[in-house]
Amino acid sequence: MIVPLLCGMMLILTLMRVAVPVGQPVVGDPIGAVPLRFRERIRLQRTNVYLIGVVLLLGTLGGWLRAPINLIVVLATFVIVSIPVQYTLTTEGIARNRVVFRRWDEFSAIADGRGRILLRGAPGAANFPLLLADDQHAAALHLLATTPLGTPQPAHPIGNLPPLPFPQRKGRGAFLRSEQSGNTSVSR
Repeated sequence: MIVPLLCGMMLILTLMRVAVPVGQPVVGDPIGAVPLRFRERIRLQRTNVYLIGVVLLLGTLGGWLRAPINLIVVLATFVIVSIPVQYTLTTEGIARNRVVFRRWDEFSAIADGRGRILLRGAPGAANFPLLLADDQHAAALHLLATTPLGTPQPAHPIGNLPPLPFPQRKGRGAFLRSEQSGNTSVSR
């Protein structure tokens, strides 16, 4: 009973990545929209799909899941990945399906990489990756060049992007990162 419930919870979390009952409002005048193809939607959900697959495999091997439930979970995952996803660019920010809306002032730069464009977060803000097909890449960069972020940085392999500075937190239990050693320690 626990494993089917776990599969249901995982499917709900996967669905919430692309569709929510009450979405965030998209503010500003539309500049353009970039719809994602099936392959990019799979890349967007790949961690969720891998985890669902692992739970299905372990549940089947352990005898906790039966074939009809496996089939239902696989079909539900396919349906969720088939939901249309698009990035909407406005004069105020960028949105992904009214699930996430980020303002342009939350970003400091654009990093262009193969298969994705990374909007680098300003200090204290997270990065926002745009997963795009090769033929959509140039059009998205052109749209992003009109935003208040500025011009794209030179192309880097995504794995070799320079590290972002970590915001320093004050007080007990603040995490600090040493730039030389890469170690993380807790300050007291």
